[in-house]
Amino acid sequence: MLFSSSSTIGSTQTLLTPIIPCAGAALTGLQGTTVGGFSGQGEGPDTLDAPVNVALTAALVYIVDTDNHRVMMYTPPARTGVIVAGNGNAGVEPAAINTPYDAVILSANSHILVCEKNNSIISEWINDAYVQTVFGQSGNSGNTIALLNNPQGLYLKDPDQLYILDSGNSRVLLFDSTTNVTTELISDGHQIKMWPASTLYSAYTVVGIGLTDIKGICGDQISGFYYVVDGSANCVKRFVVDGPESYGTLLAGQCGSAGAKTDFTLNNPNGCAVTADGGLLNVADTGNSRVQQYDLTLCN
Repeated sequence: MLFSSSSTIGSTQTLLTPIIPCAGAALTGLQGTTVGGFSGQGEGPDTLDAPVNVALTAALVYIVDTDNHRVMMYTPPARTGVIVAGNGNAGVEPAAINTPYDAVILSANSHILVCEKNNSIISEWINDAYVQTVFGQSGNSGNTIALLNNPQGLYLKDPDQLYILDSGNSRVLLFDSTTNVTTELISDGHQIKMWPASTLYSAYTVVGIGLTDIKGICGDQISGFYYVVDGSANCVKRFVVDGPESYGTLLAGQCGSAGAKTDFTLNNPNGCAVTADGGLLNVADTGNSRVQQYDLTLCN
């Protein structure tokens, strides 16, 4: 078994022995299970095309199917999904979306916000029906406080506060829907251009050594761990919340090599999400046009 126990966190979780360094294809993480994109790359209900992100509820998996210009909803173990935003073609509201990069779930009934990179807006959808443009102006990018330029990430801190990674403007905006006030929080050139919004404003501070290309970060409120997707290293590493600086523990992928498409490999992974109970990790395996799920209970 790849992992070994060294100390206890709480009553059920154990701290994994770090793998140092995490480099080369000789090290392999957990076996993954495909929950979206079963038939590979394509436009059908059982295929995906370069999905960039994923969001979860207790029973549902929402996949940001970027190059198909849609958001899909899957109910595992079903092999096919349904469209909950967009129509599969690049376009503008009310029927279409353009290059979605992220989505957050507001409530049941497939009520979501979608970050549309190429339309430079954040749009709201319920059951594949366009509701409104929450922020920005469709097709009109800019650098004023009311406009976006190729946004690539969302983070909903609470029901009223939405953080937007405005990548083309190299800044992070905070939009308060109760006051309708937007605040520019960070603007520092190109440093944050490709960082996921969740990395900047979640409860997790990345303390990893040797991370080369942070594309996603996720965690839960139970386990005491968080997970970092290292895109160019083709892997996911696990860290301890508020823990010391470390190399982390290889959890998924082969860390350095994409390799052939198997249950043990990842290819240019991006976003991730963990179920509320900390039991399952879902990763957008962008280069393989699928979403992989990992059983975190195997690491206890």
